[in-house]
Amino acid sequence: MGYYKLNSEKDKKFLEIIEEDKTFYGGQQKWHGRKSKVINGCGPVSSANILAYLSIKDPKYKNLYSGDFTREDFKNFQLEVYDFISPGLLGLISINKFVNKTLEYAHKKGVDLKYQKLISRNKNFNYLSSYNFIINALLKDLPVAAFNLDPRKNLDFSWHWLVITGIYEENNKIRLIVSSWGKRFDIDFFDYYKSMKFGGGLVYFY
Repeated sequence: MGYYKLNSEKDKKFLEIIEEDKTFYGGQQKWHGRKSKVINGCGPVSSANILAYLSIKDPKYKNLYSGDFTREDFKNFQLEVYDFISPGLLGLISINKFVNKTLEYAHKKGVDLKYQKLISRNKNFNYLSSYNFIINALLKDLPVAAFNLDPRKNLDFSWHWLVITGIYEENNKIRLIVSSWGKRFDIDFFDYYKSMKFGGGLVYFY
């Protein structure tokens, strides 16, 4: 297989958010400040990342984000999206709420988005359908929001939302490139797929 990725990931970049001499790979929920908003803030950050990426991808999406890509501007944007989505104490545990609130926010900004989703309780959710879903989005230069409700503590990303920016094969294993906590991570696709089976799914917007 090839290396499927967002256009920006060709240079190992996603959203370049700048703070003095630091460059972040997308938003960071620790910027929310208040501990409760840090703990349950991964869903809104994923939504903010996708909205901002779309805003620079195509002029028809430009109203989705109008700030600069500085840490301060993007932090304020994250908090605006957080307050709009309003995740619960356990975080944003419904993909339908994630989708609906993201669509509502975009509509408020004058942009009518569409979406595709694949959720773990669907009969057609499996390893191959998840793999193809991600590739189909990336071929259109569309980032994929992914989440799982896996409670196991030994995972790097348990009970968490992140954004997929690339997928490729190495040493007969499929790997994902993802944005989380303001950083670029390279993770095993099969492990992440298994974590979604506890509850979770994939969605992209266009």
